[in-house]
Amino acid sequence: MNTSPAAQLTESFTRLYSYQLPAWWQTTAGMLAIAAGVVALSLVIGGIVWYRWFYRPPLTLEQWAARELDALSTLLARQPVNYKRFFGAATFFFKQYLVRLHNWKVLDKTDDELWEFINGREEIPHNIRPAIKELLSYAQIVKFADAQALAEKAEEAQHYLGVVTQTLSLTKTQR
Repeated sequence: MNTSPAAQLTESFTRLYSYQLPAWWQTTAGMLAIAAGVVALSLVIGGIVWYRWFYRPPLTLEQWAARELDALSTLLARQPVNYKRFFGAATFFFKQYLVRLHNWKVLDKTDDELWEFINGREEIPHNIRPAIKELLSYAQIVKFADAQALAEKAEEAQHYLGVVTQTLSLTKTQR
């Protein structure tokens, strides 16, 4: 058995096993990697679709205030106008605005308590304090005034709310 060196080399490099290994994607680890990739890709595509067509960012304070003022305008546009409800909603909107703007716990305060609270605060500019006092006094007018006076006061209240919210927003951003 004299073999040539070339035959010996060929014999030493022949395969020890006779079967072939499957491609990497046919193995369990490969299938899991492909499944993980498909899941990740579908999550990314789903997130993009949700963000593009379904996500609504939270409202800013100014956007929220504008929507609330529009809702108060809607209350005034109804016939017959329920002025007690309008002035209650206006006062509640003002309290909510103070809560959102300064994180003050004022929702449970009466109008007089709220005025005393505001009067002692330096965050409220002095030039809008008369408008706030007038706004807080309108709820008492509902009990005694006639329809014409209530209509005028409702328009004033709406104007004052717009001025107060705009001024307070500006002073908050300047600080």
